[in-house]
Amino acid sequence: MEIVPIFENGSDLWCVFSDEHMVDIITVLFEKWNDTDYLVEFLNTHISDLSAPYWNGISIDTAVNLIRDEVMWLQEKLICIESPWEDNCKGMNITIKSIFENFYNNDYVVNNSDRLVKGKAGGIPAFLRLYGVELSDGTIIISGGAIKLTGSMNKKHLIEEKNKLIALDEFLASNNIKTVAELK
Repeated sequence: MEIVPIFENGSDLWCVFSDEHMVDIITVLFEKWNDTDYLVEFLNTHISDLSAPYWNGISIDTAVNLIRDEVMWLQEKLICIESPWEDNCKGMNITIKSIFENFYNNDYVVNNSDRLVKGKAGGIPAFLRLYGVELSDGTIIISGGAIKLTGSMNKKHLIEEKNKLIALDEFLASNNIKTVAELK
């Protein structure tokens, strides 16, 4: 398993390199999540989940637009971690911990709560998830991500993401990697 930094500045945000796509997993996810055809196909495949009362009967078109908005929100937050001096980042104090929240033990998921508080999505819950493991020095390593339409992790694509998270945990433990310095 290869783990690479997300940003050139060496911030405390890293991710798994996808051998299948020959690029880091963050790039793979953002390419998929910015692809309207992929989103429509995904939502059509999971239409029964999107039809649940939890989603207030939103259409596929609305869901696609909300997901695309969420992708832009997440990309902006990540840019502010890499380049806090940028005009749109000044005074925001974006940190890795303000983007991620604890999911289980040292496993983390993207925290979209401020997106919802501002009402950008009209009260619709967040769709996107990034899954990662926190090292003892605060570095988070992203193992993957998903569009999550259910409250559980029992869908095939979510089970795959959970397995990637477990594999990352096991890789780090078996190689005794506890800090980002041990990755370099």
